[in-house]
Amino acid sequence: QDNYRQQVQDASADDAVLVIGEPKVDNTVYGALPGARAEAVAVAATLAGPGGIGAQRVTALIDDNDAGSVINTLFERRYRIVHVAAHGEPVLRSASGGLVSKGGVVLSDASFLGSDEIRSMRTVPELVFVNCCHLAARQPGQTLRPDFDRPTFAWGLADSLIQIGVRCVIAAGWAVDDGPAKVFATTFYREILAHRPFITAVAAAREAAWNEDRSSNTWAAYQAYGDPNWIYRRGEGEAASAPIAPRAEYESVASPLGLALALEELVVQSKWMRADATTQLERARHLQARFGRLWGGMGAVAEAFALAYAEAGDRDAAISWYERALAAADGSASMRSQEELGNQRARRGWDLAREAARGQNGAPRAEVLARARQDIVQALQSLRLLSEQLPSTERHCLCGSAYKRLGLLEKLAGNEPAARTAMDQAALAYGQAEQQARAAADPRLYYPALNRMALELVAHGHRADWIGFDSAQSHSARQSLERSVADAPSFESYAGLIEIDMLQAVALRQLGAVQGTLSQALENLHAKATAPRAWQSVADQAELVLLTYIGNASPAEQNAAQALLATTRVCAGRPAGA
Repeated sequence: QDNYRQQVQDASADDAVLVIGEPKVDNTVYGALPGARAEAVAVAATLAGPGGIGAQRVTALIDDNDAGSVINTLFERRYRIVHVAAHGEPVLRSASGGLVSKGGVVLSDASFLGSDEIRSMRTVPELVFVNCCHLAARQPGQTLRPDFDRPTFAWGLADSLIQIGVRCVIAAGWAVDDGPAKVFATTFYREILAHRPFITAVAAAREAAWNEDRSSNTWAAYQAYGDPNWIYRRGEGEAASAPIAPRAEYESVASPLGLALALEELVVQSKWMRADATTQLERARHLQARFGRLWGGMGAVAEAFALAYAEAGDRDAAISWYERALAAADGSASMRSQEELGNQRARRGWDLAREAARGQNGAPRAEVLARARQDIVQALQSLRLLSEQLPSTERHCLCGSAYKRLGLLEKLAGNEPAARTAMDQAALAYGQAEQQARAAADPRLYYPALNRMALELVAHGHRADWIGFDSAQSHSARQSLERSVADAPSFESYAGLIEIDMLQAVALRQLGAVQGTLSQALENLHAKATAPRAWQSVADQAELVLLTYIGNASPAEQNAAQALLATTRVCAGRPAGA
């Protein structure tokens, strides 16, 4: 975990702007990009000139700078905005899934500037603008490899940047003409300097690029991700977002595709940007009221509504929209809808069970548990059928998750035999997922492996004749986690490294020796990633393992387990003693 940032520092209103234009590359592989250099010069002039932030706060690298100078400059100051116009390369993987090239903005010496470098900056920038799609005098073959999937590159880079805390990202999704590209960039920055919200600035820049050359589609190439209401603050006292009424925010939605994109933006905000759930639900309901009857009968649109509601925490609405998506006559909903319908039903069942256990539901406890059980059993019926007909690691995992929730529910209901049977079925499903992941060289092998290990520990950890985890399987799970952290770091993989240490310590009955280290690792991770939804599954898994362990461990080990459980619950926003 050493390469994960110890503290995330958000940019302040006094921080600088970094503009990079056509850095030095291997000229035998990449052609010249005069348009990229001209764009960077114009952007730097706009930011430093009248009405801008002043030349002293603008750092411009537009002199054929090599990788060393680019990276050193990136790290030497605190930047609010990073603008890059250069060559780009996608992530390349081998047939087995191993990382061949991490991709990103191309620099000299076979180096790249990507999300890893942004993550390592002194601050998380508020805005990153990446244009790796200049036409280079209409010779795209000299600019990028012919098989370069530009839209996927733009989406992947934007997604990874938002995951590490960047508020807004603009990335060109296809090759752009130099003139309109420069107009787009300079207009965008003039707009944000004038205190316009991000979404308004993007719209004005698109219009300006279209007016610059109406025969070019450059105006439409720029993909915008992040907080639509973000504004550039002139001082620390200003708010970072300008409130916009939903009707005005979505005034430009004029097609099913536009609606789907608006809903996808809600998903990104909820999942990665800690957007307020109440606000997100208000936006989703506004879009449903305006466009649900018009386009909601289309499978893909219904699926987008379902995902937006699910990420905002309204399971009932998500389930209803997934049902509509699967029933749509056009068949445009993805297979993922069937999986997620089962997943949401199982999760709703477990939510109901927890409400019953805490006395939070006005109905009789037995009645609530019966409704919860019906939800989970119905989910299992569809998920089992799907995993039998079209087996995959994900579908086996979803079955395992549903069985695990059923087992926990039966435990709450006091039906221990039924609870053990469900937990055995969960372990079997996760074991099948683990086998499938291993056969397919799935980089997320660790996910089913950790769940199978946890269930094995709960079922057998208290028995004197249990010989412990299979060392080869445990080693492969740890290797999978370490590869994930190195190649595609995520909250899940970092949390997984802490979890596997906990599982192995509990298996050896030596949790007390590492409890302090594990609690500190959890607190460090929470300092970097606080989204409550991400922590819920971490807390659920810890409760499953540690509550069972507390029931049969020595007093010293019980104290260690209770301390670690309290830390995990606090990270998940739960009472320490819940």
